Amino acid sequence: MNLSLVSEDQSGVYVACRGDIALDHLQPTIDLLANVMGPAGYAKRVHLDLENTSYIDSAGIGWLIMCHKRFVEHGGKLVLYSVPPVVEQVLRLLKLETILTLAGDRDEARAK
Repeated sequence: MNLSLVSEDQSGVYVACRGDIALDHLQPTIDLLANVMGPAGYAKRVHLDLENTSYIDSAGIGWLIMCHKRFVEHGGKLVLYSVPPVVEQVLRLLKLETILTLAGDRDEARAK
């Protein structure tokens, strides 16, 4: 998994995710999202583009939930958008759309 900062404006920070969100790509001692958006990023509104993510496993689900929790604790918000059907199916199967904010595209993410 590779995260990169795309842009930042009044509506928030835009981060792109490329690759699988899986155990093989996650390192528990490294906060990949904070490395991209900075230590104060969890207090902001962050839009995470998952268009180039084709797979998520249980470790990836845990990572998303942990990130969501950090945003809530710091007063920010995480919005996932352009979620591929396979990944969205997993999130909905686990009823995570009740916890995580999902949007169809960048414009919808900005509006949520």
